[in-house]
Amino acid sequence: MSNFDEQDDIPSLNRKDTENNLPLGWVIFFVALIIWGIYYIYAYTPMFTNWTQNGAYEIQHPISGKIKP
Repeated sequence: MSNFDEQDDIPSLNRKDTENNLPLGWVIFFVALIIWGIYYIYAYTPMFTNWTQNGAYEIQHPISGKIKP
């Protein structure tokens, strides 16, 4: 059998470790990461929510910045 005959046998060239599906926990984790990433980008991008660090600080400390000399 020559080297060319081995190359023509397509099923033997497939990787055996990629023929199985991923475990359900990994799929759930992967989908949850994508959903969390979309939420994170939406929640902390000022273009969408007008969120700023200064605004968050003023909400937590309402007196700061209001005292005038």
